[in-house]
Amino acid sequence: MNFNEAEGERYRQNEEMMTCPFNKSHRVQPARFALHVVRCEKKHPHIKLEKCLYNSTHYFKKSKMAAHLLECPDKKKNL
Repeated sequence: MNFNEAEGERYRQNEEMMTCPFNKSHRVQPARFALHVVRCEKKHPHIKLEKCLYNSTHYFKKSKMAAHLLECPDKKKNL
């Protein structure tokens, strides 16, 4: 484990980071992603994205949401 002084938390160096749908420069640890997205959505109200019905961390443009809902890997978990 490494110590990330900027975050003040321990993290796994090889842990996959997730990219914020509201700001592509935001790379977030999976454990913190849901909270980050909620906060970032509030800071960027001009960015119009829809939230997936099956996973609250999936955001897409309205034009791409129908296709995502058909293929969402979390769909089977919620049926």
